[in-house]
This record gives sequence, C-alpha cells and structure tokens, in this order.
Amino acid sequence: MRAVWIVVLAGLLAVPAAAQEAMSRKQLAAAGAQQIVADAAKLVDTTSYVIVLVEGNGLAKGDVFPMYYRDARTRILKARNGRRSESNWWIEGPRLCAEQRIVQAGHLCYDLYQHAGNTYACIAGTESCPYSFRSVPGNPEGIK
Repeated sequence: MRAVWIVVLAGLLAVPAAAQEAMSRKQLAAAGAQQIVADAAKLVDTTSYVIVLVEGNGLAKGDVFPMYYRDARTRILKARNGRRSESNWWIEGPRLCAEQRIVQAGHLCYDLYQHAGNTYACIAGTESCPYSFRSVPGNPEGIK
C-alpha cells in the first residue's frame, strides 16, 4: 500500500513542483484565490507535501519535503538530506503556526489560500507566500 501512495504522490507533485510559480498575497487575490481558515482536525494524521516556491534559507525553488502532522501538537519534517525535525504546531485564529527549527529559529504563522488545487502558505504580516502544499491522509512516508 505504501508503494501505491508513493507512486500517486509522485504523479501529483512532479509537474506542479516544477511548474508552480510563487505568487504574492495580492497576486493570489487577483487570481481569485480564497483565504481558508486553518483547521487542526483536518491536519492531524496527514502528511503535507510542501513545495518551496522561493529560493532562500538553504532551500532551492522546487524542493519538495514531507511534513507529517502526528497529532494536534506535533509535526515531523523530513528534509531533503534525510534529516528529521520534530516541532510543535498550533492554530492561532485563522492561521497555521509552527516552530521553525531547520530553516530559521523561532516561530511563524501562515495565512492559507486555496488556488488551483493547491494551498499556498503566506507568512503572516507580509506579502510573501514562499510555500504551497498538498495533503494526503496518514503517513505514507513512514516518518517517525
């Protein structure tokens, strides 16, 4: 079953990761994107495949990394080099917030926008939307 999920995910992510362009908050609004409220119930026991849209902080544009939301508090990220990072996450109003440990220290909150089948993550208080992601049920990557 795990092999099937990986094949399905490769198909879902291969083209969008290469073709997807970064958009600012204003560009997303102009394109008709809808802001969505972060929902903890929908994230628990899912894996989000995060696509890097803007190069920086040691990440290359087009990088894809899985992030498993193990429970209502803990997420586990698997970096490109195989490094694993466990951190806390929470919902703050409509935003998804999390501790940052690999890319930068501290925590960030994101406003989420739905557009063309993707969820864009825009850093709260900025125009920057450096990531998008798609989520699937469970932990197909087996991230522990």
